[in-house]
Formats: sequence, C-alpha cells, structure tokens
Amino acid sequence: MRLNSGISGSRGPTGVPTVPTLQSHLLLWAGLGILVVAATALGCTSGNTGGNPSMPTTGISTMFRNDPARTGLFPDAGAVPTGQVAWKFKTGGFVASSPAVSGGLVYVGSNDRYLYALDATTGTERWKFTAGDRMYSSPAVSGGVVY
Repeated sequence: MRLNSGISGSRGPTGVPTVPTLQSHLLLWAGLGILVVAATALGCTSGNTGGNPSMPTTGISTMFRNDPARTGLFPDAGAVPTGQVAWKFKTGGFVASSPAVSGGLVYVGSNDRYLYALDATTGTERWKFTAGDRMYSSPAVSGGVVY
C-alpha cells in the first residue's frame, strides 16, 4: 500500500516526483513567500495603522477583536456606562435582530413589518419603512444605503 505524499504530478519509476513537479512546487512556495514578504512590507499584518508607526491611529480597529491575538481589548475605555437607560423605543412587535448604527441613526427591524430609523442620541423616530414582511435579520448600512 502506498500513501499519498501530498505532491501531485508526474512520478518516476521509483515513485519519486519528477523534476518538473518539484520545480512547480518550489515556484509555488517561492511565490507564497514573496506574497508574505510584500504583505509585511506594506504593513498588512499590523492593526489599524497599516504597519506605519508614524501614521495616526483612527481609534477604530479594522481587525477582528482588535489585535492578532484576538483579545478584544481596545486602547480606550469606549462608552462610559452611566447606569441609566439613555432612551427606549416601542415598536408594534418584537425585535428579533441586532440594530445597525450609522451616521447618528439606529436602524432596527421589527416583527411589525417596519424598518425604523431612530435618532441615536434621543431615540426619536426619524422615519419608518414598510418592509412587507416581518423583519428577523439585522439591517446593514453601506454608503448611506440601508439593506
């Protein structure tokens, strides 16, 4: 019984990969090495500064859970809890999904068949859209368009 070595392609009479197969694998690994070096040089492996220590940070991490170790720790305290509810908004049904926040508005879909846009500071309804069916998924916002 012969086990597959993981290298595909032409093999000689003894089962050893032939030179063209070895060359193609070496070229593949060399290409991957070049990509890693290029990514490192461009700073693709370092947080939200693009790897450039002279570049100011935005305070917003673009990496999942903020760092390569995925600690979820951020350099600032974030929102300071006051112990008070800032505002409440009652929809005509239950809310089964997470809201989306963008541009000072909170977007939330409800089981009452509406998508609501609420002022993030006051909770006041800015507008609502008839969705035509119950809303179970979270809204998404991109480029000023709510999906």
